[in-house]
Amino acid sequence: MFPPEKLKYVLERGEGQIRIPIVGLGAVTRLMLKMGLESVAIAPQYNVFDSTFDRARMAARAPVLNMKWPLAYGRLNLEDTITEVGEDDKGPYVNELIYHYQLGYDTESNLLVFFFAYNWATFLVPLNDGDFAAVVSRTNAINAPGYELSIVQADLVHDA
Repeated sequence: MFPPEKLKYVLERGEGQIRIPIVGLGAVTRLMLKMGLESVAIAPQYNVFDSTFDRARMAARAPVLNMKWPLAYGRLNLEDTITEVGEDDKGPYVNELIYHYQLGYDTESNLLVFFFAYNWATFLVPLNDGDFAAVVSRTNAINAPGYELSIVQADLVHDA
C-alpha cells in the first residue's frame, strides 16, 4: 500500500518517482504486451486475431517455461509527445499528459512495436517477429545524447 505521508508529499510537490526493479521485468514485459495487443484490437488497420500476433498473445497470457521476450527500456526525449493538442465540442485544448502510448510500425523490419512512456520511463515491445534490435538502434540514433533505450530478454515466467 502507498504510505499516506508519501502520497501527501507527492500531491503537495506535484512530483513523484516510480522505481522499476530489474528483477520483475517479465511482469512489466507481459503488461506492455497486453497493452500493446489491446491497442492493436482497437486500431482499425490491424486484426488482433491474425496469426502474426500469436506469439505475443501467448507471451502475454500464458507464457511457457523459459519463454523470453525482448523489452527495450530507458529514457527518450519526449518533450513533443507529452502534450496532447486537439479540439472538442468546447473548442481547442492542450493537455499535459503524464503518460503516452502508441503503436509504431517499422517498414524496414516489418515490425509492429508498442511504445509506452510514463514520466521519464519509456518501454518498447515488439508485437510480431522482426529485427527489434535494429528498430531500437535506429530509435537511439535519432535521439539526443543521454536519451537511450537498452534491450533485455525478459524471462516471462521467472521474472514475473
